[in-house]
Amino acid sequence: TITRSAYELKHKTPSLTPHGIDQAVESLNKNGYCIIRSLLDVERCSQWGQAVLNDFKSAAEILLERDLIDLYNPQDSACDPQTYRELSMREDLRLDLRDGPCLREMREQERK
Repeated sequence: TITRSAYELKHKTPSLTPHGIDQAVESLNKNGYCIIRSLLDVERCSQWGQAVLNDFKSAAEILLERDLIDLYNPQDSACDPQTYRELSMREDLRLDLRDGPCLREMREQERK
């Protein structure tokens, strides 16, 4: 975990100092991940997360009804999942969600 400097917090910079970058790289090399406290707004991240979950749930319902593809239980699906504009299935229970109504709305809010 990297704690941002007082300067970074005071000036609300969206990046790290060179020392912070070095710490992050060291953590990534050692642990495979790095947590940077106070870099992102927790409430806004939660809103994005909820948008993703809502779009996923909607896509899962549509695919189950329309194509008999169960994203929650892909081994029980009548058909194999395909790649769609909005969603790409990497393997069972691992996918990329690219787009959806809730994500579009969040992007529009960010532009304002």
